Amino acid sequence: MIKNVIFKIIMIIVSGILTGLPFYFPNLYFLSWFSLVPLLLVIQNQSPKLAFGSGWLSGLFFFVIIFYWVVYPQLIFDMPLNLALSFTLLLCGVLAIFIGAFALLGNYVIKREQSLVIFWIPVIWTGLEYLRSVSTFNLLFGAIGYSQAYFPLFIQIADLFGVYGVTFFIILINVFIYKLILYLRDAFLNKISLDRINILNKSDIIYFSLILLFVVGYGLINLKMPINEKVKSLKVGLIQPNIAQEIKWSRDSRVNIIDRYFRLTGQVKNKGVDIIFWPETAIPFVLNEENGFWQNYLFRKISRINTPLFTGALNKIDGKVYNQVFLVNTNAQITDSYNKMSLVPFGEYIPLRNIMPTNIKELMSDKSAGEKINSFSLNGFKWGSPICSEILNPELVSKIARDNHFLVNPSNEAWFKKSNASLEIWQTAIFRAVENRIPIIKVSNTGISGIINAHGKIKMQLKPFKATSSIWNLKIPNKKKETIYNRYNDYFIYLIGLMALLLFIRSKKKDFNK
Repeated sequence: MIKNVIFKIIMIIVSGILTGLPFYFPNLYFLSWFSLVPLLLVIQNQSPKLAFGSGWLSGLFFFVIIFYWVVYPQLIFDMPLNLALSFTLLLCGVLAIFIGAFALLGNYVIKREQSLVIFWIPVIWTGLEYLRSVSTFNLLFGAIGYSQAYFPLFIQIADLFGVYGVTFFIILINVFIYKLILYLRDAFLNKISLDRINILNKSDIIYFSLILLFVVGYGLINLKMPINEKVKSLKVGLIQPNIAQEIKWSRDSRVNIIDRYFRLTGQVKNKGVDIIFWPETAIPFVLNEENGFWQNYLFRKISRINTPLFTGALNKIDGKVYNQVFLVNTNAQITDSYNKMSLVPFGEYIPLRNIMPTNIKELMSDKSAGEKINSFSLNGFKWGSPICSEILNPELVSKIARDNHFLVNPSNEAWFKKSNASLEIWQTAIFRAVENRIPIIKVSNTGISGIINAHGKIKMQLKPFKATSSIWNLKIPNKKKETIYNRYNDYFIYLIGLMALLLFIRSKKKDFNK
């Protein structure tokens, strides 16, 4: 009895760890194909209460892998280590409720709707993943679909269904393997006649096979097709300065920080680049009247580059501070700008500030959100620029991507030290490229910086956590094709939700007629 309980606990924990590992080691994407199988095997015969607890425990280990780096920004704000760890564990525990809910509903479906498990389980997980996104201000980390970012074949369907379509497919693989294990167990261990085993029926096999063939076929066709036969090129320079967050805003470090940017910029400016990209809030002071001396000092140095520069800064306008990116021409004049619209709660503003404790409010001042999407243009090319965490918001990115040739995602992951946070954000950028069939330039303070093409393939990647620069000849299609996802966004969620509702009504009618 005790051994059986311990074995089940181990399976639950292993399931959570396996699900999280591809977000730390992206080439282990295949683990996601079967990582939930141990959890499904455990919960199938449990009581609803135990099933919820099993899911919650598995989710706790999963989210610790996904969110352990939340500790670092708290420490930068001088929060005591014990409080930072406690808050991080609390966050993971709260988010684990979603996995607990999945296990609870999955337990119900396995017991009551065995013939439709292969449909219901992916729907439940995908729906809860969407609800998690909505409840966390569209800052969705750890979506199972993102685990496939380094496997281009499976993610091409994202231009049809978004990341949730990939999530649905990955959970479907898990369920099929789970049912196959039960089928083989009954056939070979329990010696049950094959014609009496209905755990894995013909309709399950046909359903899974058709979806698998579609995903693989669609992936192969898209990967072999040229992105666009007629392309132009833009030679870009990327600057990754690797400035520690602790000194980023230090007045004593301003000269050294600015000098580092221009030293790295000097490595690319004389090599025929059309434009140079600096990361989010690259300028180490707020642009306002109080810093007039520093602004003059900086823009005099920019004027000597003699190359268009795209950079980020905090800009104070009419008493409001914006997280802004702007384009500076060869005359050191700002021609276009964009203010970040989707701000990070507790990072760029404090929700419900009026009821927050004074000591928390004093740690930071709120940034203001931008009100409209602006594009940038140079040499006949147009681009949009989702800033840092905005790349996590697929709906916003799809709006920014419309009518633009490429996207630039400037970011600052120095908050998270040498953690896998930068990798998780990089994985989401790969999906945004596929969803909108648009190249993405990611330029980060500490990394990961690089170039992603419209197929989600990594064309160039700078080594993270190192001050470096690079040049890339970006191939850009003359005309950008609008994707289904770009036009309709998360319609897939509503589609499977409607199908689930119809099946639920049908099931209740059957129960009523019995």
